[in-house]
Amino acid sequence: MKRKVKVTRKNITYKFDDAKKKKNQEIKKDFYYSGNISLHDFAKETNISGKDIILYFFYKKQVVNLNTILDEDKLKDLCENFKIKFLKKDLDKDAFSEYFSLTNENSKLKKRPPVVTIMGHVDHGKTTLLDIIRKTNVVGSEFGGITQHIGAYQINFKNEKITFIDTPGHESFSEMRAHGAKITDIIVLVVAANDGFKKQTIESIQLAKASNIPVIVAINKIDLNDKNFDPIFQSLEQHGYLVEEWGGDTIVVPISAKNNVNIELLLGNIVLLSEILNLTADYEKNPTGVVIESFMDSKVGSTATLLIQAGVLKKNQYIVFNKTYSKIKQMKNQLGQLVQIAEPSCPVQVYGFSEVPEVASKFVAFDNEKDAKILAQKITDGTISHLQETFSDANKSNFINVIVKSDVKGSLEALKSIILKFNDQEHKLKIIRDDTGEINKNDVMMAFITKAIIVGFNVRCASEIINLIKEKKIPYIQDNIIYRIEEQIKLYLDSKIIKEKEEILIGEAQVRKVFKTKKYGTIAGIYVRTGFIKADSIVVIFRNNAQIYKTKLNSLKHFEKNVNEVKAGLECGVTLANFNDIKVDDIFQIYNLSQ
Repeated sequence: MKRKVKVTRKNITYKFDDAKKKKNQEIKKDFYYSGNISLHDFAKETNISGKDIILYFFYKKQVVNLNTILDEDKLKDLCENFKIKFLKKDLDKDAFSEYFSLTNENSKLKKRPPVVTIMGHVDHGKTTLLDIIRKTNVVGSEFGGITQHIGAYQINFKNEKITFIDTPGHESFSEMRAHGAKITDIIVLVVAANDGFKKQTIESIQLAKASNIPVIVAINKIDLNDKNFDPIFQSLEQHGYLVEEWGGDTIVVPISAKNNVNIELLLGNIVLLSEILNLTADYEKNPTGVVIESFMDSKVGSTATLLIQAGVLKKNQYIVFNKTYSKIKQMKNQLGQLVQIAEPSCPVQVYGFSEVPEVASKFVAFDNEKDAKILAQKITDGTISHLQETFSDANKSNFINVIVKSDVKGSLEALKSIILKFNDQEHKLKIIRDDTGEINKNDVMMAFITKAIIVGFNVRCASEIINLIKEKKIPYIQDNIIYRIEEQIKLYLDSKIIKEKEEILIGEAQVRKVFKTKKYGTIAGIYVRTGFIKADSIVVIFRNNAQIYKTKLNSLKHFEKNVNEVKAGLECGVTLANFNDIKVDDIFQIYNLSQ
């Protein structure tokens, strides 16, 4: 296992030119992430020397420069190294705060069920445990009929309800942490008795600690080893958890999920810990909560699984997600049964919204449409103001903002890599939003405000969204083949450079010879009749007095030597970008772009 190298300002001893400039500036304590930014911009925002950052990556065997675009992971890594708090800007915070704030003294708090997430290393029995808990609380005929996977489910155990978040440890859990949405009251850490602590076990503990969530340890597979748990107890102690058997307060339950051993004992301890935690909620306030899963269903449309955190959600109420609101037409529980209400800690699936809400986004519900519309508009206004402030500097510095949407995470990462590789002296792209799912109204409005282009891979774009993109005149690139997207991005960038700069006629040349080669394509031997030709020229090709193509010069040679310029009266050889159909006597008009 490689030791992580920590490069801090204390152990950097080399000299650099801007040392004096940074000497009297303290490194900022907080960094607010709102999208990928260049290394130069990160250095500017945090008061860290750009050379310090470049050296940090050098020690990690990564080559970067001031124009390198840093993604979220790299920015988090830098913040950790330079002891800066990494924060995400919550655009909805101000608008939602009054609804998510602490309950006032006059409200009547009532007991609510605990929300539990089961975590641990792969193959240690998380899924088996979830299945056995679900089976023991649903009659056979009903269990066989469960087809609705809603990301969470609620059970009854001795007249006490417990909510379990399904697909434990999945991506949305981390996303919710990043958005500041605490959804889990208790983590059940599953550790295999015959395997002990592994990588994901430690990651789960770190997540629990970072979120300040109490842990119950379930030592699973005791059918394979029921004699000596001391190694597991020692590992727990090393990570700050002293078990009850050794005089601490960490609850440990030995179980066999496979053989249904001690499952009721585990559930009993969950109920006991929840009573100690005194979990309550205000049942009378406006319903609030968080989206824990969302997708587009071909039959019922936009679908979301909600976890109610306060209030009682009812059918026909109006629910606000981010900057949009919709009427709740249907609600179903984990059995696929229609329900009229959902109380705190209850997971419920809702349908039929105008767009798919983002996972980890908050929601508020109202009895009437007017209140929902006012909040949605308030969030929209706040978002526009924030975006204009956030991206004004980027627009001034000639960055091209990009919004990236893809069908799945893997494709998204590949697409981001392709986009960022276009960053060079002429192109400076900045990814301001990257997400999976269809292109929606929020993406279009964000693109309009920030003058961004939208790039979509293998994603749906509804006709009304296409019309909105056209109405707002937003550059839009979409395909289901990645290399074609890459080609379209290059064409867009080339056309943008040509469009933004004035073309100045600097010369004219005639094609006298044509050479076909496998390595370089078509080489044209030309005679410069007037003016001159430069290595970075734009070439407009005329044949029989008609313009047939416009492109850039790929290469310029004089006597087999690469040159920057050839003047009138001389011959030279050239190749053209994306054009090989060159004929003798073609006329090249040579243009230069104004700076």
